[in-house]
Amino acid sequence: MISSFTSSSQSQSGFGPWRTTTCFKGLDYSVKRASYNESAKKYEWWVRFRNRYKVNASFDCVLKESTVISAKCTDRVTVRANSEGGGIWFLVADANAVKVFVDALRFGKDDWGTRYEPCDN
Repeated sequence: MISSFTSSSQSQSGFGPWRTTTCFKGLDYSVKRASYNESAKKYEWWVRFRNRYKVNASFDCVLKESTVISAKCTDRVTVRANSEGGGIWFLVADANAVKVFVDALRFGKDDWGTRYEPCDN
């Protein structure tokens, strides 16, 4: 199950507001746009996640242009129970908004060999 969410940054220096993912009610995200990469001709966008579940959450994610409908998630993130994490960046051509894709979520300490969770939202 791939979930996608369009988001924009409220300011260039700080992260935007927390938004709950449409698929997982205990997983929130926030984005910010950073610098422009001249050689790639794209903007550096950062995403962080907040896990409100009582167990660790591991999932795949990627940021893409806001017009993209689906994408292959390329980075694996683990956020401990009731904490914030992630803090990863992607180069995206869109200067104003990005789409956050989340997939393959697993709960618990072991991120291998257990089933992926279905949406709970």
